[in-house]
Amino acid sequence: RRQSSLMWLPRGDLDQSILVSRHRLTDVPLSLREPSHAPTVSRTLTSDGATILAPNMTITAYGCIVDSSKLERGGVRGAGESAAALLGRGGLAIKVSQDGSVKVFLGSDAVPLLL
Repeated sequence: RRQSSLMWLPRGDLDQSILVSRHRLTDVPLSLREPSHAPTVSRTLTSDGATILAPNMTITAYGCIVDSSKLERGGVRGAGESAAALLGRGGLAIKVSQDGSVKVFLGSDAVPLLL
């Protein structure tokens, strides 16, 4: 079964004004590189909202909801892709769709890289 995911690697200090909420699972960050963390990482990455990653590939927050009042209107983007585009302005955002497509947003470029 395919799942969707939205991951964000923020640039510099995290601009929390674009997030309505964010959650932490544990006091010890989960690592994408640690095999024993894989089941929890998988559930976290596929939960609603964005997952925030640190440069060392640890999860710093999950279930982060983007402030919809800051999203650009228009076009045919869904909510997840619009959120990814906004997050991409402040770092690297990766949107994995249930259909298997992967879109990468970086900077203010309106056109994502499709993998």
